Amino acid sequence: MNGMAGNMVQMAQSMVEGQKKMGDDFANVARDMNGLGLHIADMNTNIKDMNGSMARMSGDMSTMNYSVSGMRYDINKFTEPENIMMPWLR
Repeated sequence: MNGMAGNMVQMAQSMVEGQKKMGDDFANVARDMNGLGLHIADMNTNIKDMNGSMARMSGDMSTMNYSVSGMRYDINKFTEPENIMMPWLR
């Protein structure tokens, strides 16, 4: 799970960078004022889509965390977890 969390952090950082870049592009567009309204509309749609997929991703993450903890519980239910884990540990 650690690797997964790391990836999430990285993704969040690159998204922030992407938004910064978008902000810079936006400033350039504002300078030449040509078709500005159209760009704003497009950008809002993109941000809305992105927020939607982020929410979906959070849902997937919590589902995954839930199933991982369930799995741990199943392994502990056995009397000798060492015997189950041994083949992987060798």
